[in-house]
Amino acid sequence: MATLPPLIPYLGFDGNCADAMRFYVKALGAKIEMMMSGADSPMAKDIPKEFAHRIIHARLSLPNGAMIFGGDAPAHVPYEGIKGVSLTLDYATPAEAR
Repeated sequence: MATLPPLIPYLGFDGNCADAMRFYVKALGAKIEMMMSGADSPMAKDIPKEFAHRIIHARLSLPNGAMIFGGDAPAHVPYEGIKGVSLTLDYATPAEAR
């Protein structure tokens, strides 16, 4: 059986992902590896201006090497609060994922 990559929690937010990620930097000693808003994404022209500030993907690295991913709910998806958890498997290549 192949070794699984680390499980990465993916946190969902309702427009406050950037604030939450900055909080985790202070509270957990994390480092923001990347944070992309809709306005900074390749699909910026397709995102309504009032939602362009929302984060489509953020990635934090923790001091122990663990990661946390996060993003704001898309404009067309009503945010219903936290009702569970999403976990991400981050494989190096598509072949490895298969």
